[in-house]
Amino acid sequence: MTNMVYLPALCNDAVFLILYKELYFRHIYAKVSGGPTLEQRFESYYNYCNLFNYILNADGPAPLELPNQWLWDIIDEFIYQFQSFSQYRCKTAKKSEEEIEFLRTNPKIWNVHSVLNVLHSLVDKSNINRQLESMYSRVPECQVTTYYYVGFAYLMMRRYQDAIRVFANILLYIQRTKSMFQRTTYKYEMINKQNEQMHGLLAIALTMYPMRIDESIHTQLREKYGDKMLRMQKGKRE
Repeated sequence: MTNMVYLPALCNDAVFLILYKELYFRHIYAKVSGGPTLEQRFESYYNYCNLFNYILNADGPAPLELPNQWLWDIIDEFIYQFQSFSQYRCKTAKKSEEEIEFLRTNPKIWNVHSVLNVLHSLVDKSNINRQLESMYSRVPECQVTTYYYVGFAYLMMRRYQDAIRVFANILLYIQRTKSMFQRTTYKYEMINKQNEQMHGLLAIALTMYPMRIDESIHTQLREKYGDKMLRMQKGKRE
């Protein structure tokens, strides 16, 4: 945090500092080789706690107006950092005994129940189910990510037909709107990565539950995963 030592002297606005730190840690996660340190992961978690407590503890709507894109980026990054920490915590081979003990004695940091509690509380506070039902479609990354997680959840529940329907719909949407995304942005890279992942998941779902889908999507699957789908159908693992 050495780059942020002078921030309090420059600004006494607590909310500004929280938002600045959120961008600071987001940059570390995205750009720093080797990823954030354990201390930075913890500090980022506490910063998110401060931000969400500010929003959730307000008597009415929090006096904070941010663009829809920025709001989505905050939630998306919060979930990403939780996922990153979960993976980091499981890789104990290269960690010192001190790091392992520190993780063991701080089980509530980036805990799944804490993260879910925050997300459910934000849903309740915002009345998003009633007020913003279609708002996600105004942010393409939000729409793609929503379909990705819904489709993945259906796949894990073995609801293959629903998973196929969700993946096929969003892949067709990406195919038709790809020209809208700027190729130089990291958002384009994210959507392109999820596009590849969803093609793979759709191939698995179709192997488990063969059914008709849009011909253009089916053609892409044959080109990318034709051989693998045949091997899966034959029960081969390689």
